[in-house]
Parts: sequence; C-alpha cells; structure tokens
Amino acid sequence: MPKGGWSNPPSGFMSEVEGYINGFQRRIATDALSMVVIGSPVDKGAYRGNHRVTINSIDISYSLDDVDKSGQETISRGTSVIDGAKLVYKEIVIQNNLPYGESLEVGHSQQAPQGIYGPAMATLAAKYGGKQ
Repeated sequence: MPKGGWSNPPSGFMSEVEGYINGFQRRIATDALSMVVIGSPVDKGAYRGNHRVTINSIDISYSLDDVDKSGQETISRGTSVIDGAKLVYKEIVIQNNLPYGESLEVGHSQQAPQGIYGPAMATLAAKYGGKQ
C-alpha cells in the first residue's frame, strides 16, 4: 500500500457496500412488516389486510375488502415489494390508512393496548441497535 494513500480507491468496493446496505435494509423492512402485521388486532381482518408497503412513495389507499385474518397474504405482498426493489438510498414506507388505524395505534384495542407501529419500531430499534 502506498504511504498515506489507498491501494484501491474506495469506489472499488462500493458495490460490495451497497450490497450489504441493501441486504440490511431488506432484513429490517421485512422484520418491520412482519411485526406490524402480526401485532395488528384482528376482528374481521381488514386492519391486517391493509398494511401497505411502498418504495420512495406513499400509498394513501385502503379497502375494507382487503381482509387477511392470518396476515400471511399481507406479509407476502409486502415482502414481494421489498424483495423486488433495489433499496440502497431509498425509503421504505409501511403504512395502514384505515380510518380507525390511529385509534388502534393509541391503544383502543384490547388486543394491542400499546398500539401496533410504536411497539414494532421500539423492538426494531432494540434489535438493530438504533436509538429510540
């Protein structure tokens, strides 16, 4: 290695770094999606079925017909979006737009008295070393 310099320029390993970042983002996003879906209270299954995953955008839609009591279809649909995108330098958005979602998030459900997204994010922060 030359004195005081790089033997290989940093750009030479950029694709390796981007691959690592992409994999890390994918793991976190998939964990987050699973946590919010499985942590969602279930009556008819509409709340579980209305979690939306987008990349660098938001989706303000919802449908009371999107029912998924087990959550597996919703997780599969969201994971497909996550797996189908190059995530490096992109924002992954997981959201639920049902009108009663905010009430659920502030504890108006005996099945999820602490909410859904808040506890999932706290768990993710603890798991991946982030600060809350």
